Amino acid sequence: MAVVEMRRVTIVGHQSMLDQVMTVLQRLEILQIDDIDESLPSEDLSFSSRSVTGSDALLQLEEQAARVRSALDVLDKHFRKPAGLIETFAGTRFAVSESDYRRWSETEEHTLPAVSQAQQLRDRLLELQAQQRSVSEDIELLRPWRGLDVPADEIQDTRLFRIQLGEVTGRALDQLSEDLSAVSGAAGFAVISQASDVCSILLYYPKKLEEQLLIPLRRAEWRPAALPPVIGTVAQTIDMLEERLKAIAAEQDEVIQAIGTLVDERLALYAREDELRNRIEREQVKELLGFTQRLFVIRGWARRKDVETLNSAMAEVSPAIVVEDESPRPGELHPVDIENSPVIEPFEVVTRVAGLPMPHSLDPTPYLVPFFLIFFGMALGDAGYGIVLSIISLWLVKRVNAVGLGLKLLHMLAICGIGAVAAGVLTGSWFGDLFGLPPLWLNPMENPLPMLILSVALGMIQILTGLAIKGYDKIRNGQLVDAICDELMWIIFLIGLVMMLVAGSMSQWPQVAVVARYLAIGGGAGLIMTQGRHQKNPIKRLFSGVLSLYGLSGYMSDALSYSRLLALGMSGGVIGMVINDMGRRLLAIPLVGWIIAIALLVVGHLLNLLINLISAYVHSSRLQYVEFFTKFLEAGGKAFRPLAERHRYLVVKPDTASSEK
Repeated sequence: MAVVEMRRVTIVGHQSMLDQVMTVLQRLEILQIDDIDESLPSEDLSFSSRSVTGSDALLQLEEQAARVRSALDVLDKHFRKPAGLIETFAGTRFAVSESDYRRWSETEEHTLPAVSQAQQLRDRLLELQAQQRSVSEDIELLRPWRGLDVPADEIQDTRLFRIQLGEVTGRALDQLSEDLSAVSGAAGFAVISQASDVCSILLYYPKKLEEQLLIPLRRAEWRPAALPPVIGTVAQTIDMLEERLKAIAAEQDEVIQAIGTLVDERLALYAREDELRNRIEREQVKELLGFTQRLFVIRGWARRKDVETLNSAMAEVSPAIVVEDESPRPGELHPVDIENSPVIEPFEVVTRVAGLPMPHSLDPTPYLVPFFLIFFGMALGDAGYGIVLSIISLWLVKRVNAVGLGLKLLHMLAICGIGAVAAGVLTGSWFGDLFGLPPLWLNPMENPLPMLILSVALGMIQILTGLAIKGYDKIRNGQLVDAICDELMWIIFLIGLVMMLVAGSMSQWPQVAVVARYLAIGGGAGLIMTQGRHQKNPIKRLFSGVLSLYGLSGYMSDALSYSRLLALGMSGGVIGMVINDMGRRLLAIPLVGWIIAIALLVVGHLLNLLINLISAYVHSSRLQYVEFFTKFLEAGGKAFRPLAERHRYLVVKPDTASSEK
């Protein structure tokens, strides 16, 4: 397959049908809508744009979405299962049928009661939490005065004496006692409690001596107590407040239980929030449209295969809607989408991470699949690990209801697990040497040289394939001479050199060395004569051709880079063998040895699989990006992003699929 052919689409209709048209387009997910001002050439008719930002409709939708999100936040806070390891990294989506999704999402009928109740319960819970904080603060303020055995409201000034409750620093307590005695024998204090460096005291002194006591009190860091209302003694008030805390806690439990009754509405709330967010997107996209007094104009891009579907859908909305499509204009850059068969499609993950090709370029996905599969298998290099990887990947597809690139990645890993099984069978690696099965080909631990040669040979094949793809792309674009002078000459030259290296071990076929020599000489001469063809000066032209041969060092270093496949495969195998050896030693422990050994083998091999999985994926991808794609891929294409329904937590499936939590 290749880069999908795109068509420029224009839709014109009466404004009264706009909302229905936008809804249909979003559900079809086949049209990327462009800004009308940017998509129309300057010589074409310009349209007025209608801004909807801040409109009543948009604000109303945003308010509704915020209320639904608030209800979900209440549920998630009190009734959400702790995320496990899988959910933390992969997330969790809930599968629902399309009929349930439409029933829950399109009107407020099913979710409004739950949203209103959740808001009321949240508000009540906030009130109770505020009361709880206030009561707790009052208790903390009163706690130092619990030993005060007289009602606080009876502690008042008399006609001659000032009587106050307050706090001083503990280290100044003795000095304060001396200062008060020095001023008057009628002044003094009683310690109610002492905690850390703070003392709570009842202070009394004659009012006429107040000015004389200012300095001693300031030195003791005197602070009058600010007590909350007290009924009876402080101890009685604290007991009453603690009972109030218990009552508040009980009511909080009741409110939380009431929130728990809304858990069954979670999926409906997810659906409603998704729908509102999708409606908001539709309203925002209207900013990109053009408008006359009565008509709307939509400009965008659709895949050629979807144009007929688009025409039929618009005709169902109204026969009066006009849909036109045309090829991109010369030099016009359109969005890029790639399409491949079900077996190749999962490997689009590798391509999309590197960046999509330019519109006129080739999709590299079909060409990288066999190489990536082989390289991944060699790097992981164990049949047991491959089986486990495939099983876990397919299980995760169902477990997390994966979609998009996540789904493709899991499918790709499941397929790559098969490559690891093949590599393990050939090299005799089944969870390292756990089962002692003989290899069908060779054991790289005993004889690594053939595996090293194979790694470099596969690298050279991929490099030559990249050059051939580049040459084909040039021929496809009418650059036949460039394809012959550049890619074909290098292919001939490199093949000749490789054959010359191999010919030394093929003495029984001397003609191979002859052919290799002619290929190398012919290819090198062709490069010298053609690589400077853009230079007008003959001397510069020849000099540029000779210098081009220096590119051989780059190709050789690229080929040697593939030797990492041997290192990765052997490292995983060695660690697996060490784990097995440790497990066998543990079997010597009486009674519990086999239990510990099994636990070690399971945990050890799972960790080894995880480490080598990451290495195999990263390095296999790196070989594609650095050694393969650089030979032919022109990246930088802008991804095709049609107006689509987007779901944060749900996977909407056909009505035959029942909803599940």
